[in-house]
Order: sequence, then C-alpha cells, then structure tokens
Amino acid sequence: MTKPKEEYPEEIKQVLVEIGKRVRQFRRASEPNYETFAKTHDINKVTLSKLERGENFRMSTLLQVLKALDITIDDFFGEDIL
Repeated sequence: MTKPKEEYPEEIKQVLVEIGKRVRQFRRASEPNYETFAKTHDINKVTLSKLERGENFRMSTLLQVLKALDITIDDFFGEDIL
C-alpha cells in the first residue's frame, strides 16, 4: 500500500521548487552528474533527485547536501527565494 501524496498550497510548492533549483545549481557547479555527486557524498541518488525537482524533503537531507557542497545555510538562503 502506497502513501498518499501530500498536497501543499501553491506558494509552498513554489518555494520547494526554488530550493530544488538552487540545490541543483550549486551541485552542478561542484559535480555535473547528480549520481556521481550522490555516490561520492553517500547521499541516496533518488532522494537527491527528488530534492532537486522540488519534491518535499527532509531538512536533514538538505543539510547533508549543503554540507557536501561546503555551503552554509546563510549562503544558500542568502537571496530571497520566497
């Protein structure tokens, strides 16, 4: 039995998409191939892909990716994404 997808207001969905775009931008600057990046930093490639597509994610996943990218939360959220 599969879990039903959570539905969020459009504004929240858009923020998740913007966070995903930013993660992808930083990750591509570090490593163009997301599978290689995920393997190198012991991050599940499916989880990373979902994060980059703006699907809902755990904060711990975002923090793990930022640590792998050597980016602080302040630097990541430095520009207003809301």
